Amino acid sequence: MIVFAVLAGGIRAQETETAPTNHTAQSAAQTLPFSESVRQYLEKNLATIRYIHELLAGITNGKQAHEKLEELKERTSDLWDERPRTEIDEITRDDERMAKKVVKEMKPMIDEARHQVDAEIKRIVKLQFFHYFGFQHAISRLADTLSLDDPLTANKKQLERAQEMVKTRCNEASEELGRIATGGPGLTRETAWVMLDDDCDAVALQYQIIRLLGLPFPKEHEFVKENNGEEIKAAYSVMSFRIKLTENEHATIKMWFDVTKAVQRAAIKETPDEEEENIIGTEQSEPGGDS
Repeated sequence: MIVFAVLAGGIRAQETETAPTNHTAQSAAQTLPFSESVRQYLEKNLATIRYIHELLAGITNGKQAHEKLEELKERTSDLWDERPRTEIDEITRDDERMAKKVVKEMKPMIDEARHQVDAEIKRIVKLQFFHYFGFQHAISRLADTLSLDDPLTANKKQLERAQEMVKTRCNEASEELGRIATGGPGLTRETAWVMLDDDCDAVALQYQIIRLLGLPFPKEHEFVKENNGEEIKAAYSVMSFRIKLTENEHATIKMWFDVTKAVQRAAIKETPDEEEENIIGTEQSEPGGDS
């Protein structure tokens, strides 16, 4: 059956199994309509987000951050920790329609509460105590749970330190790196690693660069493409990493890989010329695998 949950500011549908039903042991009074189950679930999480907002709003110094750290972690773990369930064998289309209506009604309130938490996180990040007492980890986890922007994204000074660290490792592994890519150190689009391989190995070799630079496994991976009409002008593989700058300080950086050659070559392969189109058209009725 479909259960609708408001997560990360969007409506997501997901599959779940219905709990075993014992109709002889349960009365109709104990059974909640699916739409009401969804409402209770969303109201519970909305109340938790609002409580977290008040908790963060009360933090103005390092001592308060330390005192409220455990409660913040506990409240964050409460978010989305269960799914609305129903004891009926099937959800009727009418009840599913009502559940969707509940989600639509609740979503603006949940989004507003998320934005209020985001504003408090941004305020706290600007304060010097942000990196104390493991507070950064709790804030980062909260942001991930609510799908807010990563509060640990490196600022200008942190990015400069990260760049020096990466440059040092580049010098140590210059020979091996030179066989894979040019450019670097890759912390901006302008200094992206330009992959020399124009085949599919260009993607796999990115992880070799990551290993040579001593970076952890990426926490996120995105693809950025620039087009000039139908022509692919540039293509980048962008990975995010959380790295340790000092004993008490971590930051999230991005590493850019220019994979334009590989993507352009793949696009050419996917566009058959006129002669190939005629061959494909002739052989459509013939059995065979995809090229």
